[in-house]
This record gives sequence, structure tokens and C-alpha cells, in this order.
Amino acid sequence: MYDIRELSENDSKQTRDCRDQEFFRVYANNRCAYLFAALQYASIHTATLSVCDRILINQERGSLLHKIDYPESEERKVPMKVERKLDILHKMMLTSKWTPIGIDELSDNN
Repeated sequence: MYDIRELSENDSKQTRDCRDQEFFRVYANNRCAYLFAALQYASIHTATLSVCDRILINQERGSLLHKIDYPESEERKVPMKVERKLDILHKMMLTSKWTPIGIDELSDNN
């Protein structure tokens, strides 16, 4: 995992930009996998997410993937209400020791 704080003062701006982009790419892929797992768990086990919640989650996923290629683009985050639902789903996944289907394929793209 990359730690942006480890950059020395002597690093060039280009080196910092590359490290920032790599750090963001790893973050974006991890966040997308987390959101994908939450959508999948909610579809299979519980009706926690509304249609609107699912749209907002997929918009965030799309914006993260878009931002990897176009760093200047705007990142869309889900509202706090949806984030709380995601936290609940995450706790449910951990409690039930549930494993998402297809996450390995997402991770291979990292």
C-alpha cells in the first residue's frame, strides 16, 4: 500500500503525480470492490438498499473508475444516509462470514 506521506521533499512533481495516481487507483479499485460486494449482498440476502440507493452507489463506482483515467474529473460520493446503510451491510457480511462472488475478477484488474 502506498503512503503519500513518505514522499520526500526532493521528489519531482511528476513523481508525486504518478504516486498520487497509483495511490488513487488502488483506493478506487478497493472502494469499487467494497461497493460491489455491498450491492451483491443486499441483492442476495436483504432488501436494505432502495433503487435510489443502488443508483447512487453505481454512480460512485462509475465516477471512481472514470477518475482513474481522468484525474481532473469530479468524484461522486454516496450521501451519508447510504454510507450508513453500507456500514450496516458490511457488518452483516463480516458477521455471517459471507464471501462475495466475482471479487477475485475485480481484484485481478488492479
